[in-house]
Amino acid sequence: MTISLNARLSRPVIAEGAPSTLYLALQITAPADPNSTRPPLNLAAVLDRSGSMHGAKLAYTKAAMRFLIGQTLPTDTLGLVTFDDQVETLEPTLAAVAAIEAGGSTNLSGGLLAGYKLTRARFDKARINRVLLLTDGQANVGVTDPAALAKKAAQLKEQGIGLITLGVGADFNEDLLAAMAEAGGGNFHFINNPDELPAIFAEELQGLLATVAQGLDLTFRAAPGVTVAGVIGYPPTGTPDQVIVALPDLHAGETKTLVLALDIEPAFAGERWLGRVELTGDDHPLNLDVSVTVADSTAPEDAEVLKEVHLARAAEAQQKAIDAADRDDHQTAAQILRDAAAPLSFMASSDPTVQERLANLSAQAEALESETYDAVTRKQMKAQSFRNRPGRR
Repeated sequence: MTISLNARLSRPVIAEGAPSTLYLALQITAPADPNSTRPPLNLAAVLDRSGSMHGAKLAYTKAAMRFLIGQTLPTDTLGLVTFDDQVETLEPTLAAVAAIEAGGSTNLSGGLLAGYKLTRARFDKARINRVLLLTDGQANVGVTDPAALAKKAAQLKEQGIGLITLGVGADFNEDLLAAMAEAGGGNFHFINNPDELPAIFAEELQGLLATVAQGLDLTFRAAPGVTVAGVIGYPPTGTPDQVIVALPDLHAGETKTLVLALDIEPAFAGERWLGRVELTGDDHPLNLDVSVTVADSTAPEDAEVLKEVHLARAAEAQQKAIDAADRDDHQTAAQILRDAAAPLSFMASSDPTVQERLANLSAQAEALESETYDAVTRKQMKAQSFRNRPGRR
């Protein structure tokens, strides 16, 4: 399956003799291929069975696990780990799932490491190797330091094992689960109602089965006189002359878009080379040179690129609003969201993605202004900020 790489600038023409700032939108696309062979899975489900999971949470978790078991093929490998203050590795059978009961505290690190151990023992580069972690609480036994847990997820990702995290209810640490998913290259989900669990499991499984490329890295090597001011929605990795972004899995039919801000020194009229984009990690690495025309006047801005810029800024704004609200500055947090929504409001008429983002930003701003910033609101904002970032949409 051939992946394509395309680039669009916010302005195709810039004025000579003056410094410029341009946005570079990079699109990585995998064509749909309904006839492709389903990739084999190497998956470990790590399930919290601590006391707080008693009742509906555990019942729906077990239903989701039964669904997962029913979707596996003989070519797949599936592992099951449950944890409270103790960690247990089980055979992934319907009988074993039925026997799971809620217990004690939350040894999240122990469960996670057991899941990684299972996946690593069965590792095969030709498979989709993943750990799926589900919890409703705080890590309070074993390793509890968020930085250490995220570092472990990053180390395993380097070995080809990704991490998907799911938080259930209002009591888990969303910053921890989001950081672990980010470091592990997978998704983070906030599940407000436990009856959402089977559908989320199905969504993640569908994504895994549609994976066509893993471990992709996108590098931009800037030309002399060009610096990367930032990758919108991502902390810069590398230097202003060479930025590297590790991408999540690419699925069939999916397009991921990343937006870079470029500062360009004054140039003479003609074609100005800005740099080279390199996509690596696939069997067929791609290279793309990016240039801009320099003339006596500028061209109008590209509306599609600006849309990607404002969508990326909106995801950043949600995290900034969380930070302000955590300081009890709810009015500033609401204003951050409204400022992010303003440029999107001019392009929402026919774009469902923009319409949905505007609705989310408006609802969150209203909640903050009415002083209803609670654990659920914060988790919703965190999950939306995570999922709406460029490269994850």
